[in-house]
Amino acid sequence: MLKMVFFTFFICVVIIGSLVLLISMFFMENKSNEVGESPFECGFEPISYSRTPFSIQFFSITIIFLIFDLEIVIILPLLKSNQHYALINLLMTLIVLVLLGGLIVEWYDGSLDWSV
Repeated sequence: MLKMVFFTFFICVVIIGSLVLLISMFFMENKSNEVGESPFECGFEPISYSRTPFSIQFFSITIIFLIFDLEIVIILPLLKSNQHYALINLLMTLIVLVLLGGLIVEWYDGSLDWSV
């Protein structure tokens, strides 16, 4: 009985949501103008193009930093645990070895070389 109530509620929500979406799309006015699609910069026209390219090295260093930061987030709670000490040591060793292997691959691949 409870499953039927949830199923009926879900179907009603989907139908009402779809109707609202379709009605709004039907009555929507399609006006496109240059002012509405331009970036807003304190009421002034933008001075330069806002989508400037950046070096891919910054992106790769950021990804590597995030991976090692997540490693710290995973390992620090494991250090507080006193139960299953051998299993925790094995798990921490495996995490560090996998990340160290990834860092070595990045190093030999040249992703960390800034002279390019």
